[in-house]
Amino acid sequence: MKAKLALVALLVAVLALTGVGCSKANGGGWFTNTASGNDWGYGHRITFGFNAQYDDEDGTVKGQFQLIDHDAKINLHGTFDSTETMGWFDFGGLCVVKGKADVNGEEIPFEVTYADNGEPGVDARDSIQVYVGEAYPWLYCYIGDPIGGGNIQYHE
Repeated sequence: MKAKLALVALLVAVLALTGVGCSKANGGGWFTNTASGNDWGYGHRITFGFNAQYDDEDGTVKGQFQLIDHDAKINLHGTFDSTETMGWFDFGGLCVVKGKADVNGEEIPFEVTYADNGEPGVDARDSIQVYVGEAYPWLYCYIGDPIGGGNIQYHE
């Protein structure tokens, strides 16, 4: 019996580390940006939409991401793919995916962190963070914690 419990505990730990908890996700909505500094658009109204899927066989994430900063007139269209994805992590409900984005015609690396905190998304305080650029200080940073409207949904 102890051996079976140990095996189950090991399996649960492996699943948590590999990100199976958020192997598929999609979402969309809007938020008011709460990131400040470096002209990141504090207070700007942001709309977003995305889909992402983890591939257990090759360990990659595929999907699309769209963000529009209406006040700054920034349109970001990103792709999560096998060549640009640095990982898919599950930190107690937070998923992080990376890729390349076209930002007003320029290709730039980006990273998205999002959380499905329950249903419906606004009442449950779903959240999203988008970092655009190589590293800190980011070219752009958008934080919706919580989102103002819409929903983020994990699918098992």
